[in-house]
Amino acid sequence: MRGGGPVHAVDERLAEWAAHATPAQRRAGPTVHDLGGMDAVTAAADHLATGPFLPYLIQATAHYLQQADSEDAAPLCDAVISGMRRQDNHAAFATAADALAARPALARTLGTPLTRAMLARLNAAQDAGDDLAAALIGAEAADCLVQLTLAGVTRPAQLLGALDEATEDAAALPEPFAARLLRLLGVLDAHHPTAGLRDALER
Repeated sequence: MRGGGPVHAVDERLAEWAAHATPAQRRAGPTVHDLGGMDAVTAAADHLATGPFLPYLIQATAHYLQQADSEDAAPLCDAVISGMRRQDNHAAFATAADALAARPALARTLGTPLTRAMLARLNAAQDAGDDLAAALIGAEAADCLVQLTLAGVTRPAQLLGALDEATEDAAALPEPFAARLLRLLGVLDAHHPTAGLRDALER
């Protein structure tokens, strides 16, 4: 579907689901069954992870984990992490990050690989230059990590260290990224006043 390519089978299942879903179902997102079953979703994992429907993959994975253990859901979890690592569309990444922040149980199951993927996006934004999408994706990743940290999913030290490092040369940061960091640093400083973020805020 991306780049004018052929419509993928899972896209058709998603369109069919959306056409018949109630407003409450649309808010909760599709299940793996709605997308054609585990085999179909696994076959389309890369398509879902890197395309515009990454948020739906996250929602379907969260639903699946409510009924199965993490081992059975491993292909879905791997696809979600891959998507957060590789997604290059800002709108899709932002919606996916919101979906993760709203599902701390899923984020906890994804664990350290998710945190590393999000920190990598945060770090990449520092050198984004004129790449607006990369800068905004880094800001979305930082925002999601802040929410997961406040929810007790991500360890504060990981994020605090990354944000402190990111502000060492604040003038060199892409403006959209720097503007978002100021608010996030303020939120973290309010919740972790002894973490030493005052210097970062002043920078």
